[in-house]
Amino acid sequence: MHTPKTTSDSLSLSDLSSKDALYLDTSDSRFGKMAECGQVVKVGFCSDVDGLYFHKRFKGSGHPFYESVYEKAAKIDKGLADNMDTCIIK
Repeated sequence: MHTPKTTSDSLSLSDLSSKDALYLDTSDSRFGKMAECGQVVKVGFCSDVDGLYFHKRFKGSGHPFYESVYEKAAKIDKGLADNMDTCIIK
Protein backbone atom coordinates (compact mmCIF):
# COMPACT_ATOMS: atom_id res chain seq x y z
CA MET A 1 0.00 0.00 0.00
CA HIS A 2 1.29 3.45 -0.89
CA THR A 3 1.33 6.21 1.66
CA PRO A 4 1.54 9.85 0.56
CA LYS A 5 5.27 9.73 1.39
CA THR A 6 6.07 6.70 -0.77
CA THR A 7 3.81 7.91 -3.56
CA SER A 8 5.53 11.28 -3.66
CA ASP A 9 8.94 9.56 -3.59
CA SER A 10 8.06 7.39 -6.59
CA LEU A 11 6.64 10.37 -8.45
CA SER A 12 9.80 12.37 -7.93
CA LEU A 13 11.76 9.45 -9.40
CA SER A 14 9.49 9.52 -12.44
CA ASP A 15 10.45 13.17 -12.93
CA LEU A 16 13.96 11.99 -13.73
CA SER A 17 12.76 9.89 -16.66
CA SER A 18 11.01 12.56 -18.69
CA LYS A 19 9.58 16.05 -18.23
CA ASP A 20 7.01 15.42 -20.99
CA ALA A 21 4.01 13.34 -19.87
CA LEU A 22 3.14 12.54 -23.50
CA TYR A 23 6.54 10.95 -24.08
CA LEU A 24 5.20 7.52 -23.09
CA ASP A 25 4.18 5.30 -26.03
CA THR A 26 0.46 4.56 -25.63
CA SER A 27 0.25 2.74 -28.97
CA ASP A 28 2.40 -0.19 -27.81
CA SER A 29 0.33 -3.38 -27.92
CA ARG A 30 1.83 -4.77 -24.72
CA PHE A 31 2.48 -1.73 -22.54
CA GLY A 32 0.18 0.93 -24.05
CA LYS A 33 -2.43 0.81 -21.29
CA MET A 34 0.27 1.14 -18.62
CA ALA A 35 1.66 4.13 -20.52
CA GLU A 36 -1.80 5.75 -20.44
CA CYS A 37 -1.91 5.24 -16.65
CA GLY A 38 1.57 6.73 -16.43
CA GLN A 39 0.45 9.82 -18.34
CA VAL A 40 -2.51 10.36 -16.01
CA VAL A 41 -0.32 10.02 -12.92
CA LYS A 42 2.40 12.25 -14.34
CA VAL A 43 -0.03 15.04 -15.24
CA GLY A 44 -2.31 14.66 -12.21
CA PHE A 45 0.41 14.67 -9.57
CA CYS A 46 2.74 17.36 -10.85
CA SER A 47 4.55 19.79 -8.59
CA ASP A 48 3.08 23.05 -7.34
CA VAL A 49 3.41 26.33 -9.18
CA ASP A 50 6.01 28.68 -7.71
CA GLY A 51 5.45 32.36 -6.94
CA LEU A 52 1.78 32.43 -5.93
CA TYR A 53 0.58 35.74 -4.52
CA PHE A 54 -1.88 34.12 -2.12
CA HIS A 55 -1.90 31.39 0.52
CA LYS A 56 -3.33 28.17 -0.92
CA ARG A 57 -3.27 25.92 2.16
CA PHE A 58 -5.99 25.66 4.80
CA LYS A 59 -3.29 25.81 7.49
CA GLY A 60 -2.23 29.39 8.13
CA SER A 61 -4.65 30.88 5.60
CA GLY A 62 -5.94 33.49 8.02
CA HIS A 63 -9.50 33.04 6.74
CA PRO A 64 -11.98 32.01 9.47
CA PHE A 65 -13.65 29.29 7.38
CA TYR A 66 -10.42 27.62 6.25
CA GLU A 67 -8.88 27.87 9.73
CA SER A 68 -11.99 26.29 11.28
CA VAL A 69 -11.93 23.39 8.82
CA TYR A 70 -8.17 22.95 9.36
CA GLU A 71 -8.53 22.81 13.16
CA LYS A 72 -11.16 20.06 12.92
CA ALA A 73 -9.21 18.09 10.32
CA ALA A 74 -5.96 18.37 12.31
CA LYS A 75 -7.65 16.63 15.25
CA ILE A 76 -8.27 13.65 12.97
CA ASP A 77 -4.98 13.59 11.00
CA LYS A 78 -2.57 16.51 11.33
CA GLY A 79 -0.28 15.32 8.53
CA LEU A 80 -3.07 15.25 5.96
CA ALA A 81 -4.62 18.45 7.33
CA ASP A 82 -1.31 20.27 6.89
CA ASN A 83 -1.44 19.43 3.17
CA MET A 84 -5.06 20.40 2.44
CA ASP A 85 -5.26 22.96 -0.36
CA THR A 86 -7.96 25.62 -0.67
CA CYS A 87 -7.66 25.41 -4.46
CA ILE A 88 -5.90 23.31 -7.07
CA ILE A 89 -3.23 25.12 -9.06
CA LYS A 90 -0.90 22.92 -11.09
